[in-house]
Amino acid sequence: MNIQNLTQGSHQYTSNTWLLCCGEHQSNCPILIDTGSDPRIISTLQEIQISTGEIPVNLVIITHDHADHSSMLPEIRRCFSPVAYAWSENTVGITRNLKDREVISAGTHLLEIIHIPGHSSDSICIYCSDEKILFTGDTPIYIRDTSLTFERPFQRAFENLCHRRINSIYPGHGEAILSDGNQILMRSLENIRDSRII
Repeated sequence: MNIQNLTQGSHQYTSNTWLLCCGEHQSNCPILIDTGSDPRIISTLQEIQISTGEIPVNLVIITHDHADHSSMLPEIRRCFSPVAYAWSENTVGITRNLKDREVISAGTHLLEIIHIPGHSSDSICIYCSDEKILFTGDTPIYIRDTSLTFERPFQRAFENLCHRRINSIYPGHGEAILSDGNQILMRSLENIRDSRII
């Protein structure tokens, strides 16, 4: 699986926008995780379309309905006509809602949807087991102290993440974490368990 961040180096506040190509070629089943809020994403996708001769995105998955992650979805759908999935039915431009533990085919890979309410009620993570990859949106990954308060559904969902084999983590903001994903998550889970749970 080839993964690139299409909003890297953006001068506008935006989420990461991960483009997944699930085969040997750029055109194989391209999936976009989050659209970001930077309008330049359109010209970036158009450049990909020109270089490959293929539609640059077939599917968009939104990790949660905050503007920095989803505001370019209507324009991307207008330009390239991908299907678009999100947890929240309020996300403008989606074609259907996602369900917890749903599995989506991505070329030769499978992507599992994991609902993890915490940052927002509609937050999801996306897990690819054969690549040991987790896309987290704005779900907090580094939880370093025990002075915070967490809701029990978030704790349970985070424990669920830790049962998976994860090497790399692709967050909604910042750089990808390319090793030790499980160790990072387990340290955070220990701090969650030692925090106040309501």
